[in-house]
Amino acid sequence: MKFITLFTILFCVQVVFSAEKNYQSILFIGDSHSYGPFGSVIDQALRGQSEKVVSIASCGASASTWLEKANNFKSTNCGYWKKSDSQKEIRTQSHQLNSLNSELISVQPQVTVIALGTNMLGDVNGFRSELKAVEKLISQVQQAGSRCLWIGPPDVSKNPFKQNLASLNLELKKFVESKKCTYLDSSQITSYQFTKADGIHYPAKESKSWGEKISQEILQQLKPLPRTDSASPVQKNQKSAAQ
Repeated sequence: MKFITLFTILFCVQVVFSAEKNYQSILFIGDSHSYGPFGSVIDQALRGQSEKVVSIASCGASASTWLEKANNFKSTNCGYWKKSDSQKEIRTQSHQLNSLNSELISVQPQVTVIALGTNMLGDVNGFRSELKAVEKLISQVQQAGSRCLWIGPPDVSKNPFKQNLASLNLELKKFVESKKCTYLDSSQITSYQFTKADGIHYPAKESKSWGEKISQEILQQLKPLPRTDSASPVQKNQKSAAQ
């Protein structure tokens, strides 16, 4: 009898956790940061929110990389990662990259998480040009009926990326938010102090830690709205009369 009761409790708990998936589908795209532990941690967090998550990372990617008619970065030779909704993974050095728009059509996400910005910091004039691509990506996400979250670049030590980080990150934040896309500021929760690294990419442990911090911010943003009383005015009046 106790065994049956315990089995029933465990079954009910499993059903409750299964029902806690808040979104039907989520798309996550990024650059080489997302190719590492940072991206894997975010992917895992997102899979706790949806049964259908597709994550893609392309080394060297900027906003323009993901546009349909981009003339640069359409393929990568320094790292590509994709994890499908069935959790099948592709991790390779060289791979052709699909456009964001084609992924939006395929995945039909309710939420799209974009982690881009570091590769835009190398040149101020190039950054301003990239803002047009940022606007296009956000527009594509919104036209697909998807909510937009943008993860900005972390702290770095390599110049000119470091010199440009504070001003261009603030400009990117204001621009993204002006387009009604939520901006998660990685520079405020990271500190690059690794003398043996390349000044851009984080060691595995610190990359994972950054991913965990950002995942917490993402989950805060993806909290389901509180339930409201959806009863019609007639139903409410009937309820009041019965009392």
